[in-house]
Amino acid sequence: MSVILFAESFARSPLMLFVLAFGAMIFLAVRMLRRARASAGRSKSESPEVGVSAARLERRITDRELRLHDYDRDVSGQIESRVALLKSLTERAERAADRIERLLDRSTELGLVHPPEETSEGDRRGNAYAVELRLAGYSDAQVERLIASETDGNSTQRRAA
Repeated sequence: MSVILFAESFARSPLMLFVLAFGAMIFLAVRMLRRARASAGRSKSESPEVGVSAARLERRITDRELRLHDYDRDVSGQIESRVALLKSLTERAERAADRIERLLDRSTELGLVHPPEETSEGDRRGNAYAVELRLAGYSDAQVERLIASETDGNSTQRRAA
């Protein structure tokens, strides 16, 4: 009889019904969280499937380490062979350069080749300008006149300054 009175009091007040429903939801949520934590806290290594997959994982890791080690050896060998080839090519190039220098010195001594004259920066620029003019289609006489007129123009500008 007291249960009926208790239920009737909740039925009359919607607020009391809401409080009861909210309390039941909190109780169920707490209980579900405790179960989830308890199942998560259990050791997974207790099951035989996990032990088998762990052993399989260890084998895969070992295989990958071996493959990585083999790859490292292959790459190291390739690098070492390329370095040795580069050293031999460098030595050959140095010997060829030395031989060319000796031949040039010898040909200069014999008078077959004249040593290059040292040119100033302005002469180099003038030579480059002359090459550009020739590539543009000017004749040698036209190039000489243009360069001469330009050098005269520069000297008059310097005097005016």
